[in-house]
Amino acid sequence: MSTDSFRPSPPSSSASTAAGELYAAVLAHSVVGICILDLEDGGRVLDGNAAVHELFGYARGELNGRAVLDLSVADDRERHRELLLAVARGEQPSFQIELRCLRRDGQGLWVRLSVSAVPEGEAEACRFALGIVEDLTERKERERELAEASALHRALLQSAVDAIITIDELGLIESFNPAAEGLFGYRAEEVIGRNVSMLMPQPYRDEHEGYLHAYRTTGVRKIIGIGRLVTARRKDGEVFPIDLAVSEAVVGDRRIFMGTVRDISARRAAEDEIRRQRDFLEQLLEIAPAIILVVDSEGHVVRYSQYLERLVGRPLGELMGLDAIEALVPEARRAAARDRLAGWLAGDAARDVELPLRNAAGAELQVVWNAARLKDAAGALSALLVIGLDVTEHRRLQEELQHSQRMEALGLLAGGVAHDFNTLLGSILGYSELLIERGVDDSLRRAAYEIRASAERGAALSRRLLAFGKRRPMAVERLDLNVLLGGMAAMLERLIGANIKLELVPAPHEVPVVADPGLLEQVVVNLVLNAVDAITGSGRISVTVRLDDPDGVVLLVRDTGCGMSEEVQRRIFDPFFTTKPGKGSGLGLSTVYGIVEQSGGAIRVDSRPGAGSTFSVFLPRAAQPPPESERVEAERSSTGRGEVVLVVEDDEIFRGLISEVLGRAGYQVLAAATPSEAIAAASQGDPEPQLVLCDLGLPEMDGLELTRRLRERLPGLRVLLMSGYGDRTMPEEDSPNEPFLAKPFRNQELLRRLREVLDG
Repeated sequence: MSTDSFRPSPPSSSASTAAGELYAAVLAHSVVGICILDLEDGGRVLDGNAAVHELFGYARGELNGRAVLDLSVADDRERHRELLLAVARGEQPSFQIELRCLRRDGQGLWVRLSVSAVPEGEAEACRFALGIVEDLTERKERERELAEASALHRALLQSAVDAIITIDELGLIESFNPAAEGLFGYRAEEVIGRNVSMLMPQPYRDEHEGYLHAYRTTGVRKIIGIGRLVTARRKDGEVFPIDLAVSEAVVGDRRIFMGTVRDISARRAAEDEIRRQRDFLEQLLEIAPAIILVVDSEGHVVRYSQYLERLVGRPLGELMGLDAIEALVPEARRAAARDRLAGWLAGDAARDVELPLRNAAGAELQVVWNAARLKDAAGALSALLVIGLDVTEHRRLQEELQHSQRMEALGLLAGGVAHDFNTLLGSILGYSELLIERGVDDSLRRAAYEIRASAERGAALSRRLLAFGKRRPMAVERLDLNVLLGGMAAMLERLIGANIKLELVPAPHEVPVVADPGLLEQVVVNLVLNAVDAITGSGRISVTVRLDDPDGVVLLVRDTGCGMSEEVQRRIFDPFFTTKPGKGSGLGLSTVYGIVEQSGGAIRVDSRPGAGSTFSVFLPRAAQPPPESERVEAERSSTGRGEVVLVVEDDEIFRGLISEVLGRAGYQVLAAATPSEAIAAASQGDPEPQLVLCDLGLPEMDGLELTRRLRERLPGLRVLLMSGYGDRTMPEEDSPNEPFLAKPFRNQELLRRLREVLDG
């Protein structure tokens, strides 16, 4: 069948001929596939142009006679056939469908088939139709790709961890992914179409409007393509920090802006915590009273505390990067220090290791070290943390404590020796006085005087021992300062050494003072020793005695030593202050100050750096002694009146001496060697004792306990305590008002004190 069978016969005219030729030309040369379909035969192709044959891969004429729907691979061909029948019946003039077809070579393609009825006269039904076939393959491929891209985009938005928001040029929200919903607390439908500034607090809200306006009018970018740390606002009003990145895309003729939002609250909190930790560590390095040193695996300084900087006297940052051992350890100990450091880096225990440190002046400081290995995230050694404690002062105090303990032990020994010695001296002194009183011949009298003088010198020696042992309180007496200084000459010469010249300059006449001779000797010794310490090499020390005025005496101690600054002079008498770290205890001059003040005097220092020092000790001058007649009268008034005295002394000789002296002076004497004997004598005595003269150091119980027990029996009993230790050897609060007599004592002193106690 050919097209001639369905073409109406054209009129025989040149115009019709031209139209037919034009029709044929259009059909032949059209790039769109055109075919004539027989609707009564199921849409069979009667004829088709070259374009439709080429589209399906057939030669010209090979489609003729085939049903156009047979080229489709769709499952709904029956529906499509109904559409053809509807056109044939005149129920609809045309229709258009998209079909998935196969070319002759098996390749698939998409086409759009447009079918239009070819009317025949006035009849509604028609047999023939014009089919237009368009190739949609490329468009369908683009649509598929676009659909896939769109689906991928939606999937990415839906699954993205970060909040993603898209807005248009006006700032209106176009998309709001689930992460954004979770972050801001809004559902997508609550924000789409609204201005994105609703998610911003001030001042960012106003700034955002300004950015968009400036971009629309000038094209200047402020935030696009730039990550920023800003704050955002949740639905509940909470403001939180975000990391915002804005990008731009052009879709058709529209600009779309996409913002990627990440909540950095946790990161900011972590950063703040890191910052706090760092600040804490920095403050620790500033204020920690310990050496904090960080060295790398090569032993170079990485960080260190300001305490170390102050300790070694090196400027800020000077130690950074230096070899720690080379910079800080004395040369003689560097090899040992390197061995220690290598062991610590290798994992050896580093606890309480003592190694010296060298300061900027070259002095050695004693330091106890502890170390810990620092590791990185992979567990590898990154550095070594070393913490040191300066124990230089501690070691010095330990040495002083040990020295003090040794001296205390020696003092206890000296005190014990002095106690027994004083009792012995008391016997010698007392019996020599008895010999003198009995009026023996001249040769014996001279011997008695010599014995008494020797006993008095022994008593002076005992006082020194007691002062050394810190067991002797103030025991003042009238003495000549010239005589006291002369008696110390040999001892002072031994103290100063051969390189220093000592000059003793007494006053030209007697210089009487009322003082404790033992403590006054201690003042002189301490001042001379202080002068010795001030002299380097050779020098001179002079000790001068003079009357300052009719009522005062001055003792001057001068040296040619290094002198003192005003600051040192202001603190020179402070306890524990010393200019000789590691050597002095700082108690010598403070002791001098206390003794002088207790003696009713004063002390002053004059000094300049490099010009030596002068210490001036001012003491009150003693009054003239009473006339001989008054002294004799005082001795007469010291005699007894028949009172009963209980003498408790464990030394037999001294007990016998006291008993004889008291008996000769008119007292009745009860003698006891032990507390039990004393209690028995007091209980059986007739008459009862009126006074007990009791030694403090007794067997069985001390003298204080004994006197308490005796007073329980005899409430009115008077008490006079005595001891060879030179002090009460008891807490002061236990017997605040008990009279006391230090051994050795002269017979007359015993009688005077006894009379004083009995007379109240």
